[in-house]
Amino acid sequence: MLSIKTRLGRASTVGILTVASVAGFMTPASAAPVSSGTVGLARVATATLPNVNIQGAPAAWHPASLKVTPKSYTKCTAAKEVWTISNKTKKSQTISFKLGSAKKKELGKLAAGTKAGVCSKGPAGTKFTFSIKGSKSTLTLTLS
Repeated sequence: MLSIKTRLGRASTVGILTVASVAGFMTPASAAPVSSGTVGLARVATATLPNVNIQGAPAAWHPASLKVTPKSYTKCTAAKEVWTISNKTKKSQTISFKLGSAKKKELGKLAAGTKAGVCSKGPAGTKFTFSIKGSKSTLTLTLS
């Protein structure tokens, strides 16, 4: 069973995103085990974090995979960010994510030319798949 929490995060000083966080999973005994993890967005605090860009037409992730060290958090804040997303395109992009075989959930819209800080937590080896609406490109995020 999927537990969803709705959060509000800032993508930049000029934009606000609505955020859905995956809080964890419970699976039936007959189902394959699914990792648990959480993703959230916050106002960008630093430029030294690992970054992925959304660029091109159609929009695509660059690079297509990223490995980050998670930080524990209750609320996603700039101090808890572990990576960033930069929208280098000239239009807003709708970002979705999923964890394992769970249903894809919308993370939010990132305005053109803005950057969002992302909080991620979960056990080592947890993999999230991020997508951009209208694009076949995906980003695989692995927690170390």
